Amino acid sequence: GGPRRMETRRSFLAWVVATVLVCAGLAAAQESDPIASDDVFDVGANKFLTRTAADARTIEDAFKDEDPVRSESCPVDLELSWMTEVSASVYATPIVADLYSDNHKDVVVPSFVHYLEVLEGFNGAKAAGWPVNHKSTLHNSPVVADCDFDGVPDIIIVTYSAEVVCFSDSGKRLLHAHLPGLELRKDWYVGLKPDHVDHDHPDVSDSAGEELLREVLMTPGEEEVPAAEREVRAEEPEDGAGGPGGRRRLMQFNVREAQRAAFPANLKENTLSDEAEESFQLLSGEDEFDFAEEDEFIDEVRAEEYDEAYDDYGDDEAFREDLDRYGDHYDDDWDEDYYEDIGFHHPEGRAEDYITVDPHVLCTPTVVDIDGDGYEDLVVAVTYLFDHEVYADPGRREELGQDVDIGNYLAGGVLAFDLITHEVKWHTHLDLSTHHVNFQAYMYSSPTVADLNADGKPEIVVGTSVGFVYVLDQNGTSMPGWPVQMGEVQAQVVVEDVNDDGALEIVACDSRGNVAAFSAAGVELWERHLGSLVANNPTVGDVNGDGATEVVVGTGSGTIFALDGATGRVVLSYQTNAMIMSSVLLAKLDDSAKPGLH
Repeated sequence: GGPRRMETRRSFLAWVVATVLVCAGLAAAQESDPIASDDVFDVGANKFLTRTAADARTIEDAFKDEDPVRSESCPVDLELSWMTEVSASVYATPIVADLYSDNHKDVVVPSFVHYLEVLEGFNGAKAAGWPVNHKSTLHNSPVVADCDFDGVPDIIIVTYSAEVVCFSDSGKRLLHAHLPGLELRKDWYVGLKPDHVDHDHPDVSDSAGEELLREVLMTPGEEEVPAAEREVRAEEPEDGAGGPGGRRRLMQFNVREAQRAAFPANLKENTLSDEAEESFQLLSGEDEFDFAEEDEFIDEVRAEEYDEAYDDYGDDEAFREDLDRYGDHYDDDWDEDYYEDIGFHHPEGRAEDYITVDPHVLCTPTVVDIDGDGYEDLVVAVTYLFDHEVYADPGRREELGQDVDIGNYLAGGVLAFDLITHEVKWHTHLDLSTHHVNFQAYMYSSPTVADLNADGKPEIVVGTSVGFVYVLDQNGTSMPGWPVQMGEVQAQVVVEDVNDDGALEIVACDSRGNVAAFSAAGVELWERHLGSLVANNPTVGDVNGDGATEVVVGTGSGTIFALDGATGRVVLSYQTNAMIMSSVLLAKLDDSAKPGLH
């Protein structure tokens, strides 16, 4: 009886140890508390969350005591050098690289639907072998890395549907992989408190900047659309521009007509010369130049083709037409069964209790040797959700089961992808929420990688729509002192020495108009409320030439602020009279000896 009892005890201890290890693994897999209701957070206790972006109308009064320098005109004439029509509208920022190692710059353009293009930097001409096809959409910029290790730079894109595709400089496809989905318990939200917030009249909402955006984009005389009607319109996307509700919120507003109407006035307001103003009339549609005169393929029907492609970017027939045109044998090595098998699997248990949530990528990945093995990796922020457009198809919807509400599954995480083995090295699940709450787990912020503590190992800094700013080590583990919570973080977090003390600081912006600087340990150094949506990362440089570093931020109200890097004080502001949709670029545009940047 003794040996049998001893064996039983050993078995029991082994079971306990295994259980503890499994539970520990589950606990480490998600960094923040799951959010099935908004009262997870004490909003009143967080100063960042008590503010809104609607305060932009009083922004001038807010900074009267600081007496910032306000610029009223552009000191340098800018003229349009060239413009080229590409295959589809461009949502993400192009990149510039010398792809052919010929000392000439090339512009890599991520068209929103299906295409990746390369233009010659000198004149905008299309490079040989381009464009190339992909089967999804691009919400982010391409990145450059040597995928085949031949010493020649290649172009990597990570599509909305989480495909990693690499092309050589000639347009040949070198790599095609798919990031895995995330397995969650089907009933993870059961037992958590329901959402107590009145979403029709929320007191505090992570979409607080949307009302401001509507005001900015309304043209004079335009009638305000009632909230109820806006909700109906939101449920019925127009012009094929539908998609999951969490796609970049700036895309939910029709900016084209509002900005075009304001374009001539903005030019005059910013006092460009007559020649420079005339060169920009191409963009406002007032010039006689017509792309159709150069290429009969581009005509009015083209817009309809684009809308159809956007309506269903996975449509096989439309995609086959693209393949016939460009001869790219995209599906040669596609294996759906293989990619379904490489998801992040649940621990031992009943498979029917879990559901695999689809991966989507809404921001630009980062190329870095994350583990010091001498080879570059991709660090990717991934949003896990069931796309409402995709699952509007009854066949796809049936795959999930009729008891599954796809609105209950929204998660965000970061992973490291090995460019040699084409496998995921590690994955960290950060946030989990439903689509029915204000604090939603989207990942719009690209990862920033830097050695924060000077130990020779890189750290990863990333913001989430829940409002957390995370710092992870090279293995994906959260660092001490982090995360900190602000409002919704759409902008990439910046890591720079902003206060000139020789150490790196972390600067984050949120949708409520907050800008804050933190030490590497997570200690707040300063913060500033600009009262307007900040959707793009700040830029760092010595703008006014005083030898000190400034943090430059563009806002949804159209104002550019230069903040003192040591205190956050506003030292300069400039009103563009138009909503700022991208990061501010700092550069020296003239040959003068005068210090400072444009």
